[in-house]
Amino acid sequence: MTYLWLKWVHILSATVLFGTGLGIAWFKYRADRSGDPGLIVGVSRLTVTADYFDIGIDETIDNLFADDTIKACAETGNPDVCRLIHRDARYTLWLTNDGYTISTNQNIGKVKMRGIDARG
Repeated sequence: MTYLWLKWVHILSATVLFGTGLGIAWFKYRADRSGDPGLIVGVSRLTVTADYFDIGIDETIDNLFADDTIKACAETGNPDVCRLIHRDARYTLWLTNDGYTISTNQNIGKVKMRGIDARG
């Protein structure tokens, strides 16, 4: 009876240990700690690492070009965007040098990345 119980515990623990990858992780950790380059390379060939990432950054620094500013002002009427447009005395942007659009860096961008980084 004791033999069957020990065998069952051994199989169960091996399934948990190796099924979840903890055995390989422990093996890799011990190889790295040994400092032996041959062992580290050999173990690294047997392991696979995978990381999931989901990164979002709001209000990144970017700039609106003149065409983007004019289009955004016309489509949305947003006063923060429209005040970047300065018209000349004839209310144009191109007849004199007094008409211009401000194109400076502002917190208007957005970055979103999601994926899996896998090595092995």
